[in-house]
Amino acid sequence: MDFVYTQLKTLLKKDEYLLSNLVVPFKSGFKDKIDAVLISRKGVICVKLFFNTADRVKGNDEDAVWITSSRDVKQRPKIVPNPVLQNKLHAEIIKQALVDNYKVANIVILQDVWNVEEVHSTHAFTFADYYSIYEEMPDVLSTEEIQNIWKILKVFTRK
Repeated sequence: MDFVYTQLKTLLKKDEYLLSNLVVPFKSGFKDKIDAVLISRKGVICVKLFFNTADRVKGNDEDAVWITSSRDVKQRPKIVPNPVLQNKLHAEIIKQALVDNYKVANIVILQDVWNVEEVHSTHAFTFADYYSIYEEMPDVLSTEEIQNIWKILKVFTRK
């Protein structure tokens, strides 16, 4: 995971932030872990890291589950929860934590997946693909807004 965090940090300028391993409470008292949140001029971006030892992943934004499979025919395909839907909830939690009405993007980074051709998503990307998208995004936050958001969200990071 450290490799992915290092990659994510390359997206940021000096006065922007990457918060990782946030623990956020639900109203029910249950807590959940959020992999990372980028706070930059591009906005607030909730990131889920999808690591998989399988060679192939199949799914879309609406599927309840995704299917992972290996080139090794002896290994059976596995069913995993849809990471886009999981992270959609995380993005909503982050949005609720912010005082102002900031948009929180839901992004899933597919890491160590050999074949992503069957992933049909507007939220899931390899890091290389997301890097290109990120670079084209317009700036939407000021330095002051970035600082304010960071102050609110940093309390959710593990000590």
